[in-house]
Amino acid sequence: MAKKLDGTEAIQNVLNENEDTIIDIKGKQFLIHPIEKNEIQTEIENNPELQKMIERANQDIATGNVFTTEEMLESIKPGAFT
Repeated sequence: MAKKLDGTEAIQNVLNENEDTIIDIKGKQFLIHPIEKNEIQTEIENNPELQKMIERANQDIATGNVFTTEEMLESIKPGAFT
């Protein structure tokens, strides 16, 4: 069972814990769920689509096909996420 903590400083207390924790920051709740490092690797290995996305990203980086955050924000159409 997750335990509830209040305040932004609470994050410091849970980073070393190995259980789910809910943190309330200004009325918005966040779930901190620690995962094992090999859990991510297993997901990548079992998901061919994810493997392709990572490979494409690595190729883009290697060829210099990258964008700054500012460039990406400018490229997003106004209202795209509303």
